[in-house]
Parts: sequence; C-alpha cells; structure tokens
Amino acid sequence: MDLAEKFLATESRLSAAGEALQVLFVTDVKIDDAIALWILTRVLVSRGKGKGETSAVSSHLHVFITGVKDQEGALLLARHCISEAIASASSDTDGAGEAQSLQAQFHVSERRAEGAARHEPLCYDAYTQDGGKFRGTSAEPVKVEPLEDACQFHLAFVLAQYFH
Repeated sequence: MDLAEKFLATESRLSAAGEALQVLFVTDVKIDDAIALWILTRVLVSRGKGKGETSAVSSHLHVFITGVKDQEGALLLARHCISEAIASASSDTDGAGEAQSLQAQFHVSERRAEGAARHEPLCYDAYTQDGGKFRGTSAEPVKVEPLEDACQFHLAFVLAQYFH
C-alpha cells in the first residue's frame, strides 16, 4: 500500500468515526517552512475540490514553533501563511467543491532560543518591527501549550532545523 492509499484509508476511517484529521507541523518558520505550511494548508482545505467531490473529514492543524528567539514574529508569520492559503483556496474558481473545514492551533516551545537564528530578521521583521509591512497583523500573546496533551497525529511534518 503506497502513501496515497494509506491516506485515503485513514480518511475513510476518520469519516466513518466522525473524527478530524490531526496534523502536526514542527517548524522554526524559515521561508521554506512558511512555503511548505502554505502548501499544506492549501492541500488540507482543497481536498476533493475541483473533482466534484468533497471530503467529509475536517482537519486540525497543530503548528509547533521551536528553535527561535522571536516566537511572536514566527507565530505571526505562520498565522499569516495559513490565513492567506485559506483565502487563496476559497477564491479558486476552477471547479466544484467547497473548501474543507480547518482548525489551526499554535504551540510554541517552552524554551526560546538564546540567540536569534540568522533567518529571524529576514522572516519576522515585517511582522514585529515598527513600520513593518505586516505590523498591523493581529497579534495574540504567545502561549506555551504542551503537545503531549494535544492528541495523537495522523500526519506529522518536521521541518525545523533548530530545536529548543
């Protein structure tokens, strides 16, 4: 059984049980991670769209941010990527089907990195510095939410280069 068949079998089982697809995305929110998060979000909300079918399974995306000093900036960039991916998927007019339900929950490491990784100013200053292009993006306080209490995951993506 290949990966696609395993995914479809898991989706069928979840649909029958009325459960959501649980996805973990571990990241230090570098630009390539942000692109991967955008693509993953598009895939999750567009499953079945354009094929005249829709999935009955909603998705719950857990984004775990680790290895950065500027957790607020990383969190804002991750939230922005997800909201833009959802908006992009919703505006597609290439076929039938509606966007799938997606809940996103954000977790941050209990330990901040002692020093900023080299990607942080390039990726986060537009969100955190005065006069930054996306400074108006709504910010919520960073809350540490342990993952061990979250759930079991059906899919896991680990893109972080730095762990703390």
